[in-house]
Amino acid sequence: MFTKIASRRDSLSLAGLALLLVGSAAGAQPAQDCAAALQAAGGGVSLANATTTSTTKKVDEWDGDILKIMIGQPGLLVLSGEGPDVQGALYAADPDSGEPVLEDGGPLGTFHQPLTVVVQPGEHCMHVTPPAGATGTLSLQATFFDVCSLGPQDDHGDSFLCATQIGLGEARTGEIAPATDQDVFAFTLGAETAVTVTVDGAPDLAAGLYGEDGTLLAADGRGSRTLAAGRYYVRIEGGTGPGGPYTVGLAGTP
Repeated sequence: MFTKIASRRDSLSLAGLALLLVGSAAGAQPAQDCAAALQAAGGGVSLANATTTSTTKKVDEWDGDILKIMIGQPGLLVLSGEGPDVQGALYAADPDSGEPVLEDGGPLGTFHQPLTVVVQPGEHCMHVTPPAGATGTLSLQATFFDVCSLGPQDDHGDSFLCATQIGLGEARTGEIAPATDQDVFAFTLGAETAVTVTVDGAPDLAAGLYGEDGTLLAADGRGSRTLAAGRYYVRIEGGTGPGGPYTVGLAGTP
């Protein structure tokens, strides 16, 4: 269902709506419109693995459309269009400031390849803008693929993208199989924190600590250290031993 908005000064209500029509003589403002959509509670459409949402609209009836999407797992979001050329931009909210951050963008339409974006769990906002004077009907589709469910199943994710979340004061159990098995855990700090990582269980397990960009911060991530706000990863591997069961714990003091 489409909802007409007479003015950008009007409040945005997305409850129960998957697609929001933005009509403004001043033209589309993708970041601002998506900021309002991402800040609004509820609304949008949730996509599970291999599911698609779509909408069709004549492009000469609007200045810009917003598609708000909720993703529960990391994976690939594939955006495609059939019809006249439009410009698409995908945004997510910055976890610290809440401001919209551009994830990817590009042309969409019959003669363009789909836009494929690696996305993290959370809310995403797709803003589509037609060029001036465009006519015809656009069909927009968004399909999500949970890449972490592909391949052999394991107790925890084997990569930064598919890492198992762990919070301060929590612990997770797992098991490292011999040879090439590894388990990756992710945690996020909202402020500078004194963090203690513990790994108990099978001897000779390696537990590297990595930063948000994948940089190795400590070959042995056990123990206490002060970390700045951000996202971090602990990768547990068999090291020189045979592997086995373990418990990883995380504690912190701001």
